[in-house]
Amino acid sequence: MIKIKIFTKNTKTCGYEISGHAGYAIEGKDIVCAAISVLGINTANAIDALTETPIQAQVDESGYLKVMLTTTIDSKAQVLLDAFSLGAQEIYNDYGKTYIHVEFEEV
Repeated sequence: MIKIKIFTKNTKTCGYEISGHAGYAIEGKDIVCAAISVLGINTANAIDALTETPIQAQVDESGYLKVMLTTTIDSKAQVLLDAFSLGAQEIYNDYGKTYIHVEFEEV
C-alpha cells in the first residue's frame, strides 16, 4: 500500500511524504505506483524549477519521497502543492483503500 501524508500549516499545504508500493500489479506494470511517483517527483521538480520557494527533499530507492517547504511559500509553489494534493486524492478515489492511504497532518 502507498501511504501519502500531506502536511499542512495554517490550512495551507507545505509538503508531502510518500512511502510504500501499491501492489496493484507486478513491478514495472503497476500504474498506481507509477501515477503517484510521477505526481510526487514532478511536483518537487516543478517547485524547484518554477518558483522561488526552496524545498528540502529526501528520497530513496524503497519508494520513499518527502518534500517540505521550510520558508514562506510563494503563490506558485502553493498552487503546485495543491495540485499534488488534488491529484493524490483523485488517484485514491479511483483506486480506493486497497492500494492507497491519504492522510493530512498539521505541522
